[in-house]
Amino acid sequence: MRRSRRFALAFVLIMAVGSLSASRYPTPTASLLANPTTIQQGQSSTLKWTTKNATSATLNGSSVALSGSKAVTPSTTTSYTLVAKGKGGTKQITTTVTVTIPAPPPPPPPTTPPPSSGTHFITEPSHATYLPRTDAYCAAAITQTTWEPRPDNTTANNTVVTPQWTNDGEKGWPLWVAKRNQVTGNFKGTTTEILQWAACKWGVDEDLIRADAVQESNWHQNELGDVCGRAGEASYGILQIKNLDCSASPIHGGYPQTQQSTALNADWWAAHIRSCYDGDFYSSGGWLYGQTVDQMAATNGWDYVLWGCIGAHFSGSWDPNQQYVQQVKQILANKPWTQPNF
Repeated sequence: MRRSRRFALAFVLIMAVGSLSASRYPTPTASLLANPTTIQQGQSSTLKWTTKNATSATLNGSSVALSGSKAVTPSTTTSYTLVAKGKGGTKQITTTVTVTIPAPPPPPPPTTPPPSSGTHFITEPSHATYLPRTDAYCAAAITQTTWEPRPDNTTANNTVVTPQWTNDGEKGWPLWVAKRNQVTGNFKGTTTEILQWAACKWGVDEDLIRADAVQESNWHQNELGDVCGRAGEASYGILQIKNLDCSASPIHGGYPQTQQSTALNADWWAAHIRSCYDGDFYSSGGWLYGQTVDQMAATNGWDYVLWGCIGAHFSGSWDPNQQYVQQVKQILANKPWTQPNF
C-alpha cells in the first residue's frame, strides 16, 4: 500500500514539473502571405513569412530563416506550408498561390484572302443608267469574308456616319452633286468587303479600287496625308479624300466623316470616279477634260478615260500618263492583297 502511494506521488510530481516546463515556453506563432495570390502561368509571386517564439522553421519541408521572403514561380496552383517549431510547441500555417493559364492569343490573319466565290465587279459602261446600285443590293452581292489584313481599321470599318459636304469645291457641277448626294457609307464589314461594296455600288472594277487604296494608304483608314497643320487641311482615309488645301480652300470636303468611316471614304471615291467616267465634270464647262468623255473615248478608248479619272483624283488635272497612274497600274498588275503577309 505504501509502495502504491509512492508511485502516485511520483506521477503527480512529474505532471506538475511538465506543466511548469510548458508554461515557461510560449507557443510559437507564425504568418505566411503570398503576393499576389493569383498569377498567370509563367509569372511569379512573393512569399513572406514571420515567426515568433520559434527556434526553427521549414517551408514545404525545407529549412528557412525564422522570418524572410522568397519568390516562387509555380506552373500550377500550389499550396505552401510554413511550420514553426519551438520549445513551446509547433505552429503550422498554409497559403495557396493560384495559377491561371492565359487564353492563347488570337491566330494571325490569313496571309491571303479566301478563294473568291466568283463574284467580281467590273467597271460598268460610261453613262450606265442603272448606277448606283442600292446599298442593300451590294451588301448582299459581295463576297463575304472574315479576312482582315488591317485590324487597325476595325473601328472605322464598323462606323456609319451622316456625311457633310459643306467644303465640296466641286459643288458647281450639278451632275456630280447628284451622285455625291447618294454617297451614304451605309455598310459595315472587313476592309476588302467595304472596297468591293463601293465598287459594286458605283460600277468600278473592285481590283482597281483595291489597287488605288494600296497606293494611297496601303489600306489604312487612319492614313493622314497632305497635312498643312490645321485640322481639316489634309487628305484623309483609305483613299485620301482631300478636304481643304493649305489655303483653307475647299477641295472635296467630307471631313471629319471621311476620316471616321471607311465605307464613307470608299463610297465617295467610287462615286467620284464614276462621275468623272460619266463626263459629269464637263456639264458646266470643259474644266477637266477639254472635250466630252465620249469624244476622248472615240479617239483613245475608254481605258484612257478611266485612267485619266484615276490620275485626276490625285492631281486634279487630266493626265492619264502621269507617274501616279503608272504606279496604280503596277499595283493592279501585282495585286499585293493576294500575296502572303500583305
